[in-house]
Amino acid sequence: MPIEKLPKVGERVNIKGQEGIFFVLSLDAETRTVSLLPHDDGRVVDNVSVDTLTTLPRPDPNGATRG
Repeated sequence: MPIEKLPKVGERVNIKGQEGIFFVLSLDAETRTVSLLPHDDGRVVDNVSVDTLTTLPRPDPNGATRG
């Protein structure tokens, strides 16, 4: 499901059609794009449309996920 609102810096997301977890590094509200950092120390992905993102639940300190 596409994101209706803009994500916040630091949120965990994934990209439609790709595997993996990404963290939002920066966003451009005018173009509705973000720069993402893969959780596995890969290369930064720039100019990703927020319409292709899904927000992931935040993990609890004990490792469980919450919405």
